[in-house]
Amino acid sequence: MLEDRNIVDINKSISHYLPEFTGQNREEITVLDVLTHKAGLLIPNLINDYKANGDAELLWQKLIAAPPRYPRGTFAYMPIEYGIILDQLVKTLTQKNIAELFADELVEPLGLNNIHYGLNNKQLSDIAFSYWLGKDKCMIAEMNVADGFEIKNNDNAVFSTKNSAFGMVADASNLAAFYEFLVNNGQRSDGDY
Repeated sequence: MLEDRNIVDINKSISHYLPEFTGQNREEITVLDVLTHKAGLLIPNLINDYKANGDAELLWQKLIAAPPRYPRGTFAYMPIEYGIILDQLVKTLTQKNIAELFADELVEPLGLNNIHYGLNNKQLSDIAFSYWLGKDKCMIAEMNVADGFEIKNNDNAVFSTKNSAFGMVADASNLAAFYEFLVNNGQRSDGDY
């Protein structure tokens, strides 16, 4: 949406929009690199510090202090990092965080009443508990995601961050309606955009 409105050029560098995102070979990392997980930015222990997820500014400071792990262009899934960068970018460009923009621009116009980032007015006990049913060791982005999965993914901190990489809460009906909107190239069932 922001690209369609000429608010962001995904081929421009992140540092073009966020000047503090410089140094340590970051100047060339583009918005598209972040969207396609080719920025090379990973903070492997970030997932283990899940209590810090509620502090977006702390996460941003950790991210801009960390050097890239891989050269730009290297595919390296950024499970938390891309959401931190995109939220900071959206806040700078729109004065709203991703959760607010999502609610104002998509959820409300589409009439979806049960999809949002974070718990909204719900309690943690109101939503489904996430279980790990896989192997004891599952390495993704240099992290064993199986280690402590249920503790890390069922904590209030996970939802309080409203990070676009995780923390969306929805019921099946609202999620299906949202995906239908995406599949229909951003067109609502009434034909409006």
